[in-house]
Amino acid sequence: RIAVRWEKLGGVMEAAWERLLAAAARLGRRQSAAEDLDSALGVVEAAFRDPGVRGAVLGAEAQQLKSVVDAFCKALCGAWSKGIVEVRAPSRPGELRLLGSGAERWPRVLGFVVRQALHLEHRVAAPAEEPVARAPYAGLSAAVLGQLAAALTSAPTAEALEALEASARPGGRKR
Repeated sequence: RIAVRWEKLGGVMEAAWERLLAAAARLGRRQSAAEDLDSALGVVEAAFRDPGVRGAVLGAEAQQLKSVVDAFCKALCGAWSKGIVEVRAPSRPGELRLLGSGAERWPRVLGFVVRQALHLEHRVAAPAEEPVARAPYAGLSAAVLGQLAAALTSAPTAEALEALEASARPGGRKR
C-alpha cells in the first residue's frame, strides 16, 4: 500500500512473479514445488485484497500476471496428461500420483489462477486512446476454464477412468 501511495510500485512484485513461474515449471514436471510457492501466492493474494494495490498492480504488471496464469494452465495440462499416461501404465506399482509429488498444491494454485484470470479480464481496461478498443484480456477467464476443462475431460482421461473402474469391479470386467 505504501509503495502505491509513494508511486514506487515498479518491480515490487517481480520476486513473486519469478517464484510463481518457477513453481509452475516444477509442478508441470510433476515435481514438488519449492516451499516459497505458498509465500509467493500469499504476497499476490494479499496485494489483491486491497483495491488500491490491486488496481496499481494490474495497471503496471498485468502482462506478468497473465504470464503466470498461462504458465500454471500449461503446467496443469502437462502434468495431468503425463499423470493419465501413468495411470494407464504405472511405472511403479502401488505408487500412483496423478499430478505428481506436488499434487497437494494444485487446489490452491487453481483457485489463484482462476481468480487472477477474472481480475485481468474484468479489471484491466482498454486503452483510453482507442475509441472502440476491446479490453485487452477479454475472454481470458473463459479461455482458462476451457483449457483446464479440456485437459480434465479429454478422451485419454475418460479412457483411464473407465480402465480404473473396470479394475475395481469384481473380476475386472467392463460394464
